[in-house]
Amino acid sequence: MHLMPTFLSDGRHFVYLRVSRTTPDKSGTYIGTLDAVPAAQNVEPVLPYVRGVTAIPSTESRSGRLLFLRGDALMAQSLDERRFALTGDPVVLAEHVGSYLDTGFFSASANGVLVYRTVNRDLQVTWFGRQGGVLATASDAAQFHSVALSPDGSRAIVSRTNPQDTTRSDLWLIDLTRDNTATRFTFAGDLKGDPAVWSRDGSRIAYGSGDAGLYEKQSSGTKDPQVLVPPTGRLVVPCDWSPDGRFFLYAEATATTRWDLWIMPLAGDRKVRPLVRTPFDEEQGRFAPDGRHIAYVSNESGVSEVYVREFSNTFTAASSNAGAGILVSKGGGASPRWRADGKELFYVAPDGRMMAVEVSGAGAFQSATPHMLFQMPPGAIGGDVTPDGKRFLLATPLDRNASAPFTVVLNWTALVN
Repeated sequence: MHLMPTFLSDGRHFVYLRVSRTTPDKSGTYIGTLDAVPAAQNVEPVLPYVRGVTAIPSTESRSGRLLFLRGDALMAQSLDERRFALTGDPVVLAEHVGSYLDTGFFSASANGVLVYRTVNRDLQVTWFGRQGGVLATASDAAQFHSVALSPDGSRAIVSRTNPQDTTRSDLWLIDLTRDNTATRFTFAGDLKGDPAVWSRDGSRIAYGSGDAGLYEKQSSGTKDPQVLVPPTGRLVVPCDWSPDGRFFLYAEATATTRWDLWIMPLAGDRKVRPLVRTPFDEEQGRFAPDGRHIAYVSNESGVSEVYVREFSNTFTAASSNAGAGILVSKGGGASPRWRADGKELFYVAPDGRMMAVEVSGAGAFQSATPHMLFQMPPGAIGGDVTPDGKRFLLATPLDRNASAPFTVVLNWTALVN
């Protein structure tokens, strides 16, 4: 992967990361140029792999600075933009700075203003009732990224950061019936942080990997993962299996149509076909329990909202992208989830409110006015809902009333030679 480019002062050269999860020795911090084709770019790194690398060009000379994270310390080092080489020693600008995968939670300007957010706070997988009351905790503290309940509600698959290497994440299974026992489910450490999804019978789990492919693995953990969607070089995110197990739904990003929803038959030619493909973002698709509708998120109105559209088990290329989505949310929404009987749809509003909508799929799809169930704690990650719609499993900060602060530093450039 090639990511996080920032320009140097000449507007032609830039600093960026090359990241290989499978061959870490190829990862590093490089200086590229707009004047060279890909094969002629610099092959010598200016730094090893670091998180959050950002070039801050100088407005007064050709000596810029590189900012990056070493552990949770924010470092700065001078960069000679004539020789494209680092000079002097790195200095610490701040401690306990947060990060996520390859990014750091900071931003700096050339005129000496730096802002950063403190280190990621640990979260805890927690049960909530429909009125927002805390019912129980279901995990120890960790840096969780996603939570997904099994169809019968007995287990949860969670993505969490590896504490020994915070650039990597793995999936863990939590047995909610046996004292919340957690067992590791993946071992490659190259997850993208996207939610994993369960098959409807609970026998398989699909997830994304750092090579831009999708994989499935038996939830028993007894067999090696199998390729579900081969790597395409584009970003892909798993969404859902159809209730009858005949189709797999996923989202894929392209440069022209952004995020689109695709359907892959799991028998026959397995030829993928677009479900919704427009100039807007369509993602987070979820099959209704009867398989006749799909809820998803689109920003076609300018705001991300939850829509529902029909789906037939006779889905073909001719029927793909047909029909229009029916707006369900009001004022924005994400993370749609169905109740197991298909009579209620849940989603998260932009301000963190857990919303519920009564729906009917008998005949033409109909939905009532959304209403609020409860306000999620600041910093919570919307997870999943039990089949009866009475309990919600979320990842929430240990201090549910606190927000991670931002710190502003003035004249930070005076600290770097």
